[in-house]
Amino acid sequence: GTITATIKLPAQISAKDIDTSTLRLNESVPPEKKQISIVDTDEDGVPDLKVIFSWRKAARTLQPGEEVEITISGKLRNGIPFIGRYLLKVSGR
Repeated sequence: GTITATIKLPAQISAKDIDTSTLRLNESVPPEKKQISIVDTDEDGVPDLKVIFSWRKAARTLQPGEEVEITISGKLRNGIPFIGRYLLKVSGR
């Protein structure tokens, strides 16, 4: 399985400005390298960064039944860091 994240930035920052080598789920799991794409997922005219992470790699620190906050963090090419948070309910392995 996978965890798909869509990274939306303020309109003045392009998805191309993200340094994809710095992306991490929960500060440790890198995305699947071939699963990074720029798409307009919500069809609002602003391209977003779609990133897919391995569920197997991410699940090592999660327990079934937990509601956990996962984070997606990274840096822009100019070095400015960013972070996004989402609550996830873990239903099983």
